[in-house]
Amino acid sequence: MKKEKIAKPILPPYKAQKAYEKDLIEFIEQIEKQTNKRLKRYYDDTDGILGFILSYAKKIPLFEGIVDSFISLIDKTHKKKFDKGLESIGFKEIIEPDLQIALDTARAKNVALIKSIPEQLHDRLELKLKDFFENSEGKNLQKIIEREFDVTKSRAKLIARDQTAKVNASLNAHRAKANGSIEYIWKTSKDERVRSRHKKLEGKRFKWSSQGSVCCGHPSDDVNCRCTARAVYSL
Repeated sequence: MKKEKIAKPILPPYKAQKAYEKDLIEFIEQIEKQTNKRLKRYYDDTDGILGFILSYAKKIPLFEGIVDSFISLIDKTHKKKFDKGLESIGFKEIIEPDLQIALDTARAKNVALIKSIPEQLHDRLELKLKDFFENSEGKNLQKIIEREFDVTKSRAKLIARDQTAKVNASLNAHRAKANGSIEYIWKTSKDERVRSRHKKLEGKRFKWSSQGSVCCGHPSDDVNCRCTARAVYSL
């Protein structure tokens, strides 16, 4: 009779998250710095300023460089933790799956997210600048722009946190299935920030091949979800 073993959860690598966040913030600060320079020279050239911001959405090679570093660090960190986890529950041979499709999917998703940063900033500022120049009484243009860049930086931090969890979860699923895991156990962070619907999933089993839970899919599917999957193996 085969003995069931349950692997420890593999948490999203904080180092990768912070490195990604740093790169995204630096990218946004570059746009902000150049926008402020143009604002001083061409104060009322709304179209010129907006067009300049939107031009950053075309810097695809830059996005790809940021994303490649991010994905590579997560993959390297995950493999090390995954292999160590399987060894601790008795695995003698660990199968490394072909992760190319999963990694390419993650890369494409994150390049698109970075591209959306200047696009969304452009759209928000377009409305704010139009309103300012139509009715600027009592308003400070510099403060308006600063607030929009602050919103953009907050979104960048969310992207870094959320995507670190999602890529980590994807790698975990692929490596677990390649090594014979059919099911996993849902694991929450067990703190006050856990969503109420996720609390109900604590300790429940789901198949990797299914759509996961009815309400929430698999761990990390929801935006900013901190839940993880503990792979179940039969040895």
